[in-house]
Amino acid sequence: MTVTNIDTTTGMQATRLLAEQVNRLRFEDLPQVVVEAAKASILDSIGCSIAGASDEAAELIRASLAVSGSTGAATASGTSARTSPYNAAFVNGISTHILDFDDTAMEIFGHPSAPMLPAVLADAEVSGASGRDVIAAYVAGAETQARIGLAFAKAHYLRGFHSTATLGVFGAAAALSSLRSLDVERTAHAFGLAGIQSSGLKNVFGSMGKSFQVGHAAAAGWLAGDLAARGYTSTAEVLAGETGYANMYSGVTDLAAIAEPFGPVWYTPDALFKPYASCYATHALFDGLTAFTAESPDFGPIERIDVVAPIGHMGSCNIPEPASGLEGKFSLAYVASLALLRGTAGVADFTDDSVRDPELVEMLRRVRVVGDDRQTGMNVKVTVTGADGRATSFDADNVEAARRRPRLETWNLLAAKFVDLATPVIGSGPAGRVVDAVGALEHLADIRELMALTGTPTD
Repeated sequence: MTVTNIDTTTGMQATRLLAEQVNRLRFEDLPQVVVEAAKASILDSIGCSIAGASDEAAELIRASLAVSGSTGAATASGTSARTSPYNAAFVNGISTHILDFDDTAMEIFGHPSAPMLPAVLADAEVSGASGRDVIAAYVAGAETQARIGLAFAKAHYLRGFHSTATLGVFGAAAALSSLRSLDVERTAHAFGLAGIQSSGLKNVFGSMGKSFQVGHAAAAGWLAGDLAARGYTSTAEVLAGETGYANMYSGVTDLAAIAEPFGPVWYTPDALFKPYASCYATHALFDGLTAFTAESPDFGPIERIDVVAPIGHMGSCNIPEPASGLEGKFSLAYVASLALLRGTAGVADFTDDSVRDPELVEMLRRVRVVGDDRQTGMNVKVTVTGADGRATSFDADNVEAARRRPRLETWNLLAAKFVDLATPVIGSGPAGRVVDAVGALEHLADIRELMALTGTPTD
């Protein structure tokens, strides 16, 4: 195997460069926009975790890991159970991701918080870390993931790897290293221990396996950080080199992006939040078609919907006839039918019964999706053809609009989303207090005050 383009600074020392960045990061050095962005992602993720805790996938992992009762230091979100930090990271990672309602980062082609934050919160709850500690750890993990992602996530993802899980484990290890104040050497070894546990494939999308991979990443990242803190060693250069992670898992050897300092450029504020409980790559199509129905109320019966999507969509969200609610989350055709017939795409729209709705099934069979490498980002081209032969075409891209939204408006939307998700589980009073606590997280002396609100009363 021949390796080219490895720079002696940004290649063979890639892992150490990241470890040094994580080691240097302090809350006091974070711009306010980064702090506010981290809090937004933390709130959104906790809400998804609380709501997802009642899903069958979350119930099954709790049963397998014997997570029940009040015998542990870490909270299993949305339940009365307490458990070990490893188990809490695992079960909360799954519950955060199972609804596919959690945040997205374009830099990693995946979800930044679900494979990382559960590990941070579990460890912080055990130690009684402060809100500032949690924010700094979260940012360390998010910025680590972004730089690894910018270096090789696209090639990695297109090979079929589920980068939320495979790269998320590095973010979790970075976050744990920050939270534990590990030195550079131990942080590098935490990355090494994370890399050898990294796993996740896209071909399980539409099944419980997708969220399992994310829960595993959170638990594996916690374990990597905990072992490194205890002196457990691995390779100190897991990312670069002929047999390093980047080359073996993506074929990429130019790792210059990893050398970019944490600040003045920050990627944490680039997170995108989901208004719909499905793969983010389906959102532009949903928005485009709901806008079409609002603007063309007299269009008449629809004969066909043609969608031209980026090539990457074909392997991630193009299940043509979903047989379960989970598969519906990864079906452009199903999401298109929801947009045209219901105008909603919430948790209740992605159940097994919903995807069997005869009216929706009939509509989704009229959707044709093709991939085109000229399409970039999340942009899709849509042509709607009526029974009378009349056709209307339009482009749909929701990313830029989301990024232009004022941060306060985003927070208010996320707070409303959180209350909707959490209130049925923990009640309206605790839900409101969680919003307030995360909103003032940098002033919280002990994270256990927040975590106490995210579970249910002991039976």
